Amino acid sequence: MRNIAMLFIIVAASLAGGLYAGYQRGSVDSQLQFSPIVDQLTEKIANVTAENEALRKDLPSIAGRTIKIGYIAPETYPYTSIGIVVPVYSTAKPFIEKVIQPDINAYAQSLGSNVRFEFVIMDAMGQANTHLELVQKLHSMGVDVFIGAGWSSQGCATMAYVNIHKMLMMSPSSTSPSCAVAYDRFFRMCPADTAQAPALANVIWSYGIKELVLIQRGDSYGDGLVNQFVPEYTKLGGVVGQPIRYQLTDDPTLSDVDFCSYLQQGRDQAQEAITRMGGDTGRVGVLLIAYDEAARIIKQASQCDILYNLIWFGSDSIAKSQVITSDAPLEANHLRLFSPLAREPDSIKYLDLKARFVEATGSEFSIYQAYLYDAAHVLAKTIIEIGSDNATKVTSALTGVCENTYGTSGWLRLNEYGDRAPPPYDIWYYAPEATKPSDSHYAGTYNPDTLITTWN
Repeated sequence: MRNIAMLFIIVAASLAGGLYAGYQRGSVDSQLQFSPIVDQLTEKIANVTAENEALRKDLPSIAGRTIKIGYIAPETYPYTSIGIVVPVYSTAKPFIEKVIQPDINAYAQSLGSNVRFEFVIMDAMGQANTHLELVQKLHSMGVDVFIGAGWSSQGCATMAYVNIHKMLMMSPSSTSPSCAVAYDRFFRMCPADTAQAPALANVIWSYGIKELVLIQRGDSYGDGLVNQFVPEYTKLGGVVGQPIRYQLTDDPTLSDVDFCSYLQQGRDQAQEAITRMGGDTGRVGVLLIAYDEAARIIKQASQCDILYNLIWFGSDSIAKSQVITSDAPLEANHLRLFSPLAREPDSIKYLDLKARFVEATGSEFSIYQAYLYDAAHVLAKTIIEIGSDNATKVTSALTGVCENTYGTSGWLRLNEYGDRAPPPYDIWYYAPEATKPSDSHYAGTYNPDTLITTWN
Protein backbone atom coordinates (compact mmCIF):
# COMPACT_ATOMS: atom_id res chain seq x y z
CA MET A 1 0.00 0.00 0.00
CA ARG A 2 2.89 2.33 0.88
CA ASN A 3 4.46 1.66 -2.55
CA ILE A 4 1.18 2.49 -4.27
CA ALA A 5 0.91 5.73 -2.25
CA MET A 6 4.46 6.71 -3.16
CA LEU A 7 3.76 5.99 -6.83
CA PHE A 8 0.65 8.25 -6.69
CA ILE A 9 2.67 11.08 -5.13
CA ILE A 10 5.39 10.78 -7.79
CA VAL A 11 2.83 10.80 -10.64
CA ALA A 12 0.94 13.77 -9.12
CA ALA A 13 4.15 15.71 -8.67
CA SER A 14 5.13 14.97 -12.23
CA LEU A 15 1.77 16.18 -13.55
CA ALA A 16 1.89 19.30 -11.40
CA GLY A 17 5.36 20.02 -12.61
CA GLY A 18 4.25 19.63 -16.21
CA LEU A 19 1.29 21.92 -15.67
CA TYR A 20 3.43 24.53 -13.95
CA ALA A 21 6.01 24.32 -16.74
CA GLY A 22 3.20 24.76 -19.29
CA TYR A 23 1.86 27.71 -17.30
CA GLN A 24 5.33 29.23 -17.19
CA ARG A 25 5.75 28.79 -20.94
CA GLY A 26 2.28 30.31 -21.52
CA SER A 27 3.09 33.17 -19.21
CA VAL A 28 6.40 33.80 -20.91
CA ASP A 29 4.75 33.56 -24.35
CA SER A 30 2.07 36.00 -23.22
CA GLN A 31 4.69 38.38 -21.88
CA LEU A 32 6.64 38.12 -25.12
CA GLN A 33 3.47 38.73 -27.13
CA PHE A 34 2.43 41.85 -25.23
CA SER A 35 5.88 43.13 -24.35
CA PRO A 36 6.12 45.41 -27.43
CA ILE A 37 2.72 46.96 -26.61
CA VAL A 38 3.69 47.49 -22.98
CA ASP A 39 6.98 49.00 -24.08
CA GLN A 40 5.17 51.34 -26.48
CA LEU A 41 2.74 52.45 -23.80
CA THR A 42 5.54 52.93 -21.31
CA GLU A 43 7.45 54.99 -23.83
CA LYS A 44 4.38 57.13 -24.60
CA ILE A 45 3.75 57.75 -20.90
CA ALA A 46 7.39 58.72 -20.44
CA ASN A 47 7.22 61.05 -23.43
CA VAL A 48 4.03 62.71 -22.19
CA THR A 49 5.55 63.14 -18.74
CA ALA A 50 8.70 64.65 -20.23
CA GLU A 51 6.64 66.97 -22.45
CA ASN A 52 4.56 68.17 -19.52
CA GLU A 53 7.67 68.84 -17.49
CA ALA A 54 9.16 70.74 -20.41
CA LEU A 55 6.03 72.85 -20.66
CA ARG A 56 6.43 73.93 -17.06
CA LYS A 57 10.09 74.94 -17.32
CA ASP A 58 11.51 78.33 -18.25
CA LEU A 59 8.13 80.06 -18.16
CA PRO A 60 6.90 82.96 -16.03
CA SER A 61 4.73 81.77 -13.16
CA ILE A 62 1.00 82.42 -13.49
CA ALA A 63 0.52 82.27 -9.72
CA GLY A 64 -1.56 85.17 -8.48
CA ARG A 65 -2.16 86.52 -11.97
CA THR A 66 -5.36 87.43 -13.79
CA ILE A 67 -5.20 85.55 -17.08
CA LYS A 68 -7.00 87.19 -19.99
CA ILE A 69 -8.70 85.11 -22.69
CA GLY A 70 -10.17 86.83 -25.72
CA TYR A 71 -13.65 86.30 -27.11
CA ILE A 72 -14.73 87.74 -30.47
CA ALA A 73 -18.43 87.38 -31.27
CA PRO A 74 -19.16 86.89 -34.99
CA GLU A 75 -21.89 89.54 -35.01
CA THR A 76 -24.02 91.69 -32.73
CA TYR A 77 -27.46 90.17 -33.21
CA PRO A 78 -28.62 86.94 -34.86
CA TYR A 79 -30.21 87.25 -38.27
CA THR A 80 -29.69 83.79 -39.80
CA SER A 81 -30.73 80.31 -38.75
CA ILE A 82 -27.07 79.77 -37.95
CA GLY A 83 -27.11 83.01 -35.97
CA ILE A 84 -30.04 81.81 -33.89
CA VAL A 85 -27.91 79.02 -32.47
CA VAL A 86 -24.39 80.45 -32.78
CA PRO A 87 -23.22 82.62 -29.86
CA VAL A 88 -23.48 86.31 -30.82
CA TYR A 89 -22.46 89.43 -28.91
CA SER A 90 -25.93 90.23 -27.56
CA THR A 91 -26.19 86.82 -25.84
CA ALA A 92 -22.55 85.76 -25.43
CA LYS A 93 -21.57 88.79 -23.34
CA PRO A 94 -24.04 88.12 -20.49
CA PHE A 95 -23.45 84.37 -20.86
CA ILE A 96 -19.71 84.83 -20.37
CA GLU A 97 -19.99 87.40 -17.60
CA LYS A 98 -22.75 85.70 -15.60
CA VAL A 99 -22.02 82.00 -16.20
CA ILE A 100 -18.75 81.09 -17.91
CA GLN A 101 -16.28 83.41 -16.17
CA PRO A 102 -17.63 82.77 -12.63
CA ASP A 103 -17.63 79.01 -13.27
CA ILE A 104 -14.03 79.01 -14.48
CA ASN A 105 -12.82 81.04 -11.53
CA ALA A 106 -14.70 78.77 -9.13
CA TYR A 107 -13.04 75.78 -10.82
CA ALA A 108 -9.58 77.34 -10.43
CA GLN A 109 -10.28 78.07 -6.78
CA SER A 110 -11.44 74.51 -6.17
CA LEU A 111 -8.00 73.31 -7.32
CA GLY A 112 -6.30 75.57 -4.80
CA SER A 113 -5.10 77.86 -7.58
CA ASN A 114 -4.94 81.60 -6.97
CA VAL A 115 -5.18 82.30 -10.71
CA ARG A 116 -8.16 84.26 -11.97
CA PHE A 117 -9.55 84.46 -15.51
CA GLU A 118 -11.03 87.46 -17.26
CA PHE A 119 -12.53 87.58 -20.76
CA VAL A 120 -11.86 90.39 -23.20
CA ILE A 121 -15.12 90.50 -25.17
CA MET A 122 -15.32 92.02 -28.66
CA ASP A 123 -17.73 92.09 -31.62
CA ALA A 124 -16.74 91.42 -35.25
CA MET A 125 -20.11 92.87 -36.40
CA GLY A 126 -20.51 90.24 -39.10
CA GLN A 127 -17.32 91.16 -40.96
CA ALA A 128 -14.29 88.95 -41.63
CA ASN A 129 -11.97 91.97 -41.93
CA THR A 130 -13.19 93.38 -38.62
CA HIS A 131 -12.55 90.01 -37.00
CA LEU A 132 -8.96 90.09 -38.26
CA GLU A 133 -8.48 93.63 -36.93
CA LEU A 134 -9.75 92.55 -33.51
CA VAL A 135 -7.36 89.58 -33.48
CA GLN A 136 -4.51 91.99 -34.23
CA LYS A 137 -5.71 94.18 -31.36
CA LEU A 138 -5.74 91.20 -28.97
CA HIS A 139 -2.19 90.33 -30.01
CA SER A 140 -1.04 93.91 -29.34
CA MET A 141 -2.59 93.60 -25.87
CA GLY A 142 -0.66 90.37 -25.20
CA VAL A 143 -3.83 88.24 -25.33
CA ASP A 144 -2.78 85.42 -27.64
CA VAL A 145 -5.27 82.75 -26.54
CA PHE A 146 -8.80 83.50 -27.65
CA ILE A 147 -12.18 82.17 -28.80
CA GLY A 148 -13.37 83.51 -32.12
CA ALA A 149 -14.05 82.67 -35.78
CA GLY A 150 -17.75 82.21 -35.13
CA TRP A 151 -18.18 82.19 -38.89
CA SER A 152 -15.94 80.12 -41.14
CA SER A 153 -15.24 83.19 -43.29
CA GLN A 154 -13.82 84.91 -40.20
CA GLY A 155 -11.69 81.89 -39.41
CA CYS A 156 -10.33 81.65 -42.95
CA ALA A 157 -9.47 85.37 -42.94
CA THR A 158 -7.60 85.05 -39.64
CA MET A 159 -5.83 81.66 -39.76
CA ALA A 160 -2.63 82.92 -41.40
CA TYR A 161 -2.20 85.78 -38.91
CA VAL A 162 -2.81 83.46 -35.96
CA ASN A 163 -0.22 80.94 -37.18
CA ILE A 164 2.42 83.54 -38.07
CA HIS A 165 2.11 85.36 -34.74
CA LYS A 166 1.94 82.14 -32.72
CA MET A 167 -1.49 82.71 -31.24
CA LEU A 168 -4.21 80.15 -30.47
CA MET A 169 -7.73 80.48 -31.88
CA MET A 170 -10.63 78.23 -30.92
CA SER A 171 -14.04 78.41 -32.56
CA PRO A 172 -17.37 77.21 -31.10
CA SER A 173 -19.21 77.34 -34.43
CA SER A 174 -17.01 77.41 -37.58
CA THR A 175 -17.66 74.31 -39.69
CA SER A 176 -16.12 74.87 -43.15
CA PRO A 177 -13.77 72.06 -44.29
CA SER A 178 -11.47 74.71 -45.77
CA CYS A 179 -10.42 75.52 -42.20
CA ALA A 180 -9.52 71.89 -41.41
CA VAL A 181 -5.72 72.05 -41.45
CA ALA A 182 -3.48 69.70 -39.49
CA TYR A 183 -0.83 71.06 -37.12
CA ASP A 184 -2.09 74.64 -37.20
CA ARG A 185 -3.21 76.87 -34.32
CA PHE A 186 -6.91 76.93 -35.15
CA PHE A 187 -9.02 74.52 -33.08
CA ARG A 188 -12.76 73.94 -33.27
CA MET A 189 -14.91 72.78 -30.41
CA CYS A 190 -17.74 72.01 -32.85
CA PRO A 191 -17.64 69.24 -35.47
CA ALA A 192 -16.63 70.49 -38.91
CA ASP A 193 -18.37 69.70 -42.16
CA THR A 194 -15.71 67.06 -42.78
CA ALA A 195 -17.93 65.12 -40.36
CA GLN A 196 -21.26 66.34 -41.75
CA ALA A 197 -20.49 65.51 -45.39
CA PRO A 198 -20.31 61.70 -44.99
CA ALA A 199 -23.34 61.81 -42.70
CA LEU A 200 -25.35 63.75 -45.26
CA ALA A 201 -24.24 61.46 -48.09
CA ASN A 202 -25.18 58.34 -46.13
CA VAL A 203 -28.56 59.73 -45.09
CA ILE A 204 -29.52 60.58 -48.69
CA TRP A 205 -28.22 57.30 -50.14
CA SER A 206 -29.93 55.19 -47.48
CA TYR A 207 -33.23 56.87 -48.36
CA GLY A 208 -32.90 55.39 -51.85
CA ILE A 209 -31.90 58.52 -53.76
CA LYS A 210 -29.66 57.68 -56.73
CA GLU A 211 -29.46 61.06 -58.48
CA LEU A 212 -29.38 64.44 -56.82
CA VAL A 213 -30.02 68.07 -57.71
CA LEU A 214 -27.75 70.23 -55.55
CA ILE A 215 -28.60 73.88 -54.78
CA GLN A 216 -26.06 75.72 -52.62
CA ARG A 217 -24.94 79.00 -51.13
CA GLY A 218 -21.94 80.44 -52.94
CA ASP A 219 -19.73 81.06 -49.90
CA SER A 220 -17.06 79.29 -47.85
CA TYR A 221 -19.71 77.27 -45.98
CA GLY A 222 -21.54 76.11 -49.10
CA ASP A 223 -18.43 75.52 -51.22
CA GLY A 224 -16.62 73.70 -48.45
CA LEU A 225 -19.51 71.35 -47.71
CA VAL A 226 -20.13 70.63 -51.40
CA ASN A 227 -16.47 69.83 -52.00
CA GLN A 228 -16.62 67.31 -49.18
CA PHE A 229 -20.09 65.93 -49.91
CA VAL A 230 -19.88 65.18 -53.65
CA PRO A 231 -16.98 62.66 -53.41
CA GLU A 232 -18.67 60.95 -50.44
CA TYR A 233 -21.99 60.57 -52.26
CA THR A 234 -20.32 59.52 -55.51
CA LYS A 235 -18.32 56.90 -53.63
CA LEU A 236 -21.59 55.33 -52.48
CA GLY A 237 -22.79 55.18 -56.10
CA GLY A 238 -24.83 58.36 -56.30
CA VAL A 239 -24.84 60.90 -59.12
CA VAL A 240 -24.82 64.66 -58.46
CA GLY A 241 -25.76 67.20 -61.10
CA GLN A 242 -23.70 70.35 -61.63
CA PRO A 243 -24.05 72.29 -58.33
CA ILE A 244 -26.40 75.26 -58.71
CA ARG A 245 -24.51 78.01 -56.89
CA TYR A 246 -26.17 81.26 -55.87
CA GLN A 247 -24.62 84.25 -54.10
CA LEU A 248 -26.17 86.83 -51.80
CA THR A 249 -24.98 90.27 -50.77
CA ASP A 250 -23.53 90.72 -47.28
CA ASP A 251 -26.84 92.01 -45.93
CA PRO A 252 -29.61 90.87 -48.28
CA THR A 253 -33.29 91.65 -47.88
CA LEU A 254 -34.38 88.09 -48.45
CA SER A 255 -37.94 88.98 -49.35
CA ASP A 256 -36.58 90.76 -52.43
CA VAL A 257 -34.31 87.95 -53.66
CA ASP A 258 -35.54 86.02 -56.70
CA PHE A 259 -34.30 82.41 -56.87
CA CYS A 260 -36.42 81.46 -59.90
CA SER A 261 -33.52 81.25 -62.35
CA TYR A 262 -31.67 78.85 -60.03
CA LEU A 263 -34.81 76.78 -59.50
CA GLN A 264 -35.30 76.62 -63.26
CA GLN A 265 -31.83 75.08 -63.58
CA GLY A 266 -32.76 72.62 -60.87
CA ARG A 267 -36.02 71.70 -62.60
CA ASP A 268 -34.16 70.98 -65.87
CA GLN A 269 -31.63 68.80 -64.04
CA ALA A 270 -34.41 66.96 -62.21
CA GLN A 271 -36.29 66.22 -65.41
CA GLU A 272 -33.18 64.73 -67.01
CA ALA A 273 -32.46 62.65 -63.91
CA ILE A 274 -36.04 61.35 -63.74
CA THR A 275 -35.81 60.32 -67.38
CA ARG A 276 -32.59 58.40 -66.68
CA MET A 277 -34.35 56.72 -63.75
CA GLY A 278 -37.11 55.50 -66.04
CA GLY A 279 -39.63 57.96 -64.64
CA ASP A 280 -39.08 56.86 -61.03
CA THR A 281 -39.24 60.15 -59.04
CA GLY A 282 -38.56 58.28 -55.81
CA ARG A 283 -34.92 57.83 -56.83
CA VAL A 284 -34.27 61.54 -57.52
CA GLY A 285 -33.91 64.10 -54.75
CA VAL A 286 -32.85 67.68 -54.02
CA LEU A 287 -30.15 68.80 -51.58
CA LEU A 288 -30.38 72.40 -50.36
CA ILE A 289 -27.40 73.97 -48.59
CA ALA A 290 -28.63 77.31 -47.29
CA TYR A 291 -29.26 79.55 -44.28
CA ASP A 292 -32.42 81.57 -43.70
CA GLU A 293 -32.91 82.06 -47.42
CA ALA A 294 -34.04 78.42 -47.46
CA ALA A 295 -37.54 79.60 -46.52
CA ARG A 296 -37.67 81.89 -49.55
CA ILE A 297 -36.25 79.19 -51.83
CA ILE A 298 -38.75 76.52 -50.89
CA LYS A 299 -41.68 78.95 -51.19
CA GLN A 300 -40.59 79.77 -54.74
CA ALA A 301 -39.97 76.06 -55.41
CA SER A 302 -43.68 75.45 -54.92
CA GLN A 303 -44.11 77.02 -58.37
CA CYS A 304 -41.78 74.42 -59.96
CA ASP A 305 -43.95 71.33 -60.16
CA ILE A 306 -41.15 68.88 -60.95
CA LEU A 307 -38.81 70.02 -58.17
CA TYR A 308 -41.64 70.47 -55.70
CA ASN A 309 -42.75 66.86 -56.01
CA LEU A 310 -39.35 65.40 -55.09
CA ILE A 311 -38.01 64.63 -51.62
CA TRP A 312 -35.69 67.37 -50.36
CA PHE A 313 -32.76 67.16 -47.98
CA GLY A 314 -30.90 69.94 -46.20
CA SER A 315 -27.60 70.70 -44.51
CA ASP A 316 -27.43 71.09 -40.73
CA SER A 317 -28.10 74.83 -41.11
CA ILE A 318 -31.62 73.94 -42.28
CA ALA A 319 -32.44 71.52 -39.46
CA LYS A 320 -34.82 72.84 -36.76
CA SER A 321 -35.00 76.30 -38.35
CA GLN A 322 -37.50 78.65 -36.74
CA VAL A 323 -37.44 80.83 -39.84
CA ILE A 324 -38.59 77.93 -42.02
CA THR A 325 -41.43 76.91 -39.69
CA SER A 326 -42.48 80.53 -39.44
CA ASP A 327 -42.18 81.70 -43.05
CA ALA A 328 -42.74 78.55 -45.11
CA PRO A 329 -44.48 75.93 -42.92
CA LEU A 330 -46.64 74.29 -45.59
CA GLU A 331 -43.82 74.09 -48.12
CA ALA A 332 -41.49 72.60 -45.49
CA ASN A 333 -44.07 69.97 -44.57
CA HIS A 334 -44.52 69.06 -48.23
CA LEU A 335 -40.80 68.73 -48.99
CA ARG A 336 -39.86 67.18 -45.62
CA LEU A 337 -36.29 68.63 -45.82
CA PHE A 338 -34.55 65.75 -44.04
CA SER A 339 -31.47 67.33 -42.44
CA PRO A 340 -28.75 65.97 -40.13
CA LEU A 341 -27.80 67.81 -36.95
CA ALA A 342 -25.10 66.87 -34.44
CA ARG A 343 -26.78 65.18 -31.50
CA GLU A 344 -27.35 67.20 -28.37
CA PRO A 345 -26.25 65.45 -25.15
CA ASP A 346 -28.95 64.19 -22.81
CA SER A 347 -27.01 64.87 -19.62
CA ILE A 348 -27.56 66.75 -16.38
CA LYS A 349 -24.60 69.01 -17.18
CA TYR A 350 -26.10 69.99 -20.52
CA LEU A 351 -29.61 70.57 -19.18
CA ASP A 352 -28.29 72.57 -16.23
CA LEU A 353 -26.26 74.81 -18.54
CA LYS A 354 -29.30 75.27 -20.76
CA ALA A 355 -31.37 76.53 -17.83
CA ARG A 356 -28.63 78.89 -16.67
CA PHE A 357 -28.11 80.28 -20.18
CA VAL A 358 -31.80 81.05 -20.63
CA GLU A 359 -31.89 82.71 -17.20
CA ALA A 360 -28.79 84.82 -17.95
CA THR A 361 -29.73 85.88 -21.47
CA GLY A 362 -33.44 85.32 -21.99
CA SER A 363 -32.58 83.72 -25.33
CA GLU A 364 -32.92 80.31 -26.94
CA PHE A 365 -30.24 77.77 -26.07
CA SER A 366 -28.52 75.38 -28.47
CA ILE A 367 -25.55 73.05 -28.47
CA TYR A 368 -23.41 75.86 -29.89
CA GLN A 369 -23.73 77.64 -26.55
CA ALA A 370 -22.38 74.46 -24.93
CA TYR A 371 -19.50 74.48 -27.43
CA LEU A 372 -18.65 78.03 -26.32
CA TYR A 373 -18.82 77.05 -22.65
CA ASP A 374 -16.58 74.02 -23.19
CA ALA A 375 -14.10 75.98 -25.33
CA ALA A 376 -13.62 78.48 -22.52
CA HIS A 377 -13.32 75.78 -19.88
CA VAL A 378 -10.83 73.60 -21.73
CA LEU A 379 -8.59 76.60 -22.47
CA ALA A 380 -8.61 77.61 -18.80
CA LYS A 381 -8.07 74.01 -17.70
CA THR A 382 -5.06 73.63 -20.01
CA ILE A 383 -3.53 76.90 -18.76
CA ILE A 384 -3.90 75.76 -15.15
CA GLU A 385 -2.49 72.29 -15.82
CA ILE A 386 0.65 73.47 -17.63
CA GLY A 387 1.05 76.55 -15.46
CA SER A 388 1.31 78.93 -18.43
CA ASP A 389 -0.83 81.04 -20.75
CA ASN A 390 1.86 81.00 -23.44
CA ALA A 391 -0.09 80.27 -26.64
CA THR A 392 2.53 77.89 -28.02
CA LYS A 393 2.58 75.85 -24.83
CA VAL A 394 -1.21 75.81 -24.60
CA THR A 395 -1.39 74.68 -28.24
CA SER A 396 0.96 71.77 -27.50
CA ALA A 397 -1.05 70.56 -24.52
CA LEU A 398 -4.62 71.32 -25.64
CA THR A 399 -5.35 68.13 -27.62
CA GLY A 400 -4.31 65.91 -24.73
CA VAL A 401 -6.45 67.85 -22.26
CA CYS A 402 -9.47 67.64 -24.60
CA GLU A 403 -8.94 63.89 -24.99
CA ASN A 404 -9.44 63.46 -21.25
CA THR A 405 -12.30 65.90 -20.72
CA TYR A 406 -16.05 65.30 -20.79
CA GLY A 407 -17.77 68.66 -21.04
CA THR A 408 -21.32 69.94 -21.22
CA SER A 409 -21.39 69.08 -24.94
CA GLY A 410 -19.98 65.59 -24.40
CA TRP A 411 -16.51 64.15 -24.93
CA LEU A 412 -14.22 66.95 -26.12
CA ARG A 413 -11.94 64.69 -28.17
CA LEU A 414 -10.37 66.36 -31.21
CA ASN A 415 -9.39 64.79 -34.53
CA GLU A 416 -6.15 65.16 -36.48
CA TYR A 417 -7.21 68.62 -37.70
CA GLY A 418 -7.89 69.97 -34.23
CA ASP A 419 -11.66 69.77 -34.84
CA ARG A 420 -14.25 68.02 -32.69
CA ALA A 421 -14.30 64.29 -33.38
CA PRO A 422 -17.39 63.25 -35.40
CA PRO A 423 -20.52 62.84 -33.26
CA PRO A 424 -23.71 60.93 -34.07
CA TYR A 425 -26.05 62.96 -36.31
CA ASP A 426 -29.78 62.93 -35.70
CA ILE A 427 -32.03 63.46 -38.74
CA TRP A 428 -34.80 66.06 -38.52
CA TYR A 429 -37.70 66.81 -40.87
CA TYR A 430 -40.70 69.13 -40.99
CA ALA A 431 -44.29 68.03 -40.40
CA PRO A 432 -47.46 69.48 -38.86
CA GLU A 433 -47.73 69.71 -35.08
CA ALA A 434 -50.86 69.79 -32.94
CA THR A 435 -50.30 73.40 -31.89
CA LYS A 436 -48.22 74.58 -34.88
CA PRO A 437 -48.62 74.47 -38.65
CA SER A 438 -45.10 73.01 -38.88
CA ASP A 439 -42.46 71.77 -36.47
CA SER A 440 -39.24 69.72 -36.41
CA HIS A 441 -39.54 65.97 -35.88
CA TYR A 442 -36.93 63.27 -35.30
CA ALA A 443 -36.52 60.83 -38.21
CA GLY A 444 -33.43 58.74 -37.45
CA THR A 445 -29.70 58.74 -36.71
CA TYR A 446 -26.41 58.43 -38.58
CA ASN A 447 -23.69 56.62 -36.61
CA PRO A 448 -20.16 57.75 -37.65
CA ASP A 449 -18.58 54.65 -36.09
CA THR A 450 -20.64 52.14 -38.08
CA LEU A 451 -21.30 54.45 -41.08
CA ILE A 452 -24.95 53.38 -40.92
CA THR A 453 -28.13 55.47 -41.01
CA THR A 454 -31.02 54.07 -38.98
CA TRP A 455 -34.42 55.50 -39.89
CA ASN A 456 -37.06 55.77 -37.20
